[in-house]
Amino acid sequence: MTDAVVGEADFAACLVMDSPSADHIRGLCAGEACAELVPHRDRGFRFMNIMISEAN
Repeated sequence: MTDAVVGEADFAACLVMDSPSADHIRGLCAGEACAELVPHRDRGFRFMNIMISEAN
């Protein structure tokens, strides 16, 4: 990315993953291993949103 053509937002990344279920993702995010990664994540990202989208 070199510049914003429309808007003023900083670069944002999006990662799409497949999972067996929404509950599986919730369990991963609530787990001890994920908690141990938070200090590293905070050094690399100013903010992070983790969203769940389900197809019907």
